[in-house]
Amino acid sequence: MANDCIPFKEEADRITGKVTPAGGVTGKRCVVITGGRTSTKSATGVDAGLVADSSTDKSNVYSVGQATVAGARVLGVAAFDVPQNGMVPIIREGIVPITAGAAITAGQDLDVDTSGRVVPHTTGIVVGTAMDAQATVGADAEVLLILST
Repeated sequence: MANDCIPFKEEADRITGKVTPAGGVTGKRCVVITGGRTSTKSATGVDAGLVADSSTDKSNVYSVGQATVAGARVLGVAAFDVPQNGMVPIIREGIVPITAGAAITAGQDLDVDTSGRVVPHTTGIVVGTAMDAQATVGADAEVLLILST
């Protein structure tokens, strides 16, 4: 896969989401819930691909997209690039590389910008702590995820 987000250290808390926005999601960027769950089975219990009926199958997946609101509460980090309607693993724990949206200093609290990147915390909800400095916008920042549930 392109632009893989391979954690530096992690506990192993991941969930799967179905990408709903037309633009897809970019790996190593924060994702949010974009709608209700989407079932993988038809009302008769037969696997019919992804259908919009979460009442028939509780093993269904969450509708997700890249964060587009600064300071938003995020679900986690996309493991790699995924187009619309694709399935994406979402990393929720550990020290992971996340694309930086601004210069970051080690130890800073971070939140998310309108492109799903991490930036120094100024508004909204803290998503993690910078484990190292990163001066280059667009480069990977080492982030200890601190996600509220």
